[in-house]
Amino acid sequence: MTVAILVLLLMTAIYPSVLASVGGPMPLKPTLMISALDPQSIMVEVSATSSGTATFHATVTVDKPPAIGTVMVQLDANTDPGWPTTVVPSSIPFTSSGSIQVTITVNVPEATSSTLIGKVTVTGTATYPGGMAEASSSGTVTVKQYYLCTLRPPNVLGTDNPQTFAIAVKNSGNGEDSFDIGLPFQEAIAKAGLSVSFDKTNTGKLAQDVNFTIHMTVSYGPSAAAGKKQIYVRATSTGSKSGGNDTYFADTIITIDVQPWHGTSGISLGAVVLVIVIVVVVVIFYAKKKGKLRFGRKQKTAPAKTETKEKKEK
Repeated sequence: MTVAILVLLLMTAIYPSVLASVGGPMPLKPTLMISALDPQSIMVEVSATSSGTATFHATVTVDKPPAIGTVMVQLDANTDPGWPTTVVPSSIPFTSSGSIQVTITVNVPEATSSTLIGKVTVTGTATYPGGMAEASSSGTVTVKQYYLCTLRPPNVLGTDNPQTFAIAVKNSGNGEDSFDIGLPFQEAIAKAGLSVSFDKTNTGKLAQDVNFTIHMTVSYGPSAAAGKKQIYVRATSTGSKSGGNDTYFADTIITIDVQPWHGTSGISLGAVVLVIVIVVVVVIFYAKKKGKLRFGRKQKTAPAKTETKEKKEK
């Protein structure tokens, strides 16, 4: 009994000095935690004209000693590409320990490149009487590739034979792609008597918004009927074929105004008549000029003067 009393007195004497040496009793403070984002990663679909949205959820937890007053938690969310991001609610008062679920929304702008990966981060700051605590959590947003192509110029009219057209193929999708160039209605083109050739039938790999120019030459022979003939030129995405998506393609129209053929085998009836008339007129002109061809009643020629004189002498 006596020993116990002595130990108690000794600790009473020593403990205050120890507390004093370390600056007094440790202050009370709350603990702030933000759970992992659910889900951890989201793939967003955008298009050339519409944006996409990614929605995450997280749980904010505060563990506070009862002696501490209200803990105010302010939340902020952002992405490293700078996409518009919100967190709701963004301000949470905790009067006691507890957890609240928050929603993080990321808006990915239209035509965003599929090569971008956005890291979304939620940061919480807890303020309380006498101090502050912080916590954060993050996830990722990826962008799905879409396939798009633009052909320029559209609806061109050509009148020469042969004639070469420069067609710009633009990768209007949001990722690297290549395009096959061809004619979707080859049989109709052949029946129209037209011949079409390309200097290239594939663009090779093109980055987003990059153009590639191909040249198409159109010609026709005597079998082509005069008049306007339409040729559809098609660019087909190779990426959409291999990506397991619906195959994407784009068309432009080249119109050829076929003129009457000027070769000997295809000359028109009107041209034949005109040539015959011209030849006849020329022949008549030269024949008449040389005296081999006369029109009207034949006139008597006066005898030469030498003949008249001889007759008088006789």
